[in-house]
Amino acid sequence: MPAKPIKHDIKVLALCCTLSAVILSFKVYIGKEDDSDGTAVGVYNDLVVDAGLAKQQERVLYTDNYYTSVKLAKHMFEKYQWTIIGTILPTDK
Repeated sequence: MPAKPIKHDIKVLALCCTLSAVILSFKVYIGKEDDSDGTAVGVYNDLVVDAGLAKQQERVLYTDNYYTSVKLAKHMFEKYQWTIIGTILPTDK
């Protein structure tokens, strides 16, 4: 974002239970030196595996509009049988 006052940031991503508000897994993403690929599929894959939910099926994942994509929805459904709910802008590819 060119108008952003600070060029560097830290993202904290969390996988939480919506009923109890307990954090199941979290990840601090600081940039390219991280071992993850940084894509939405890679980030959510890491969170699901770290939380021990890889064998859980038929769950719902709520995402913000930054990570919501058709590619992520297909991956989560094919691999874990999860559905996602989020906002996709019509200008997204």
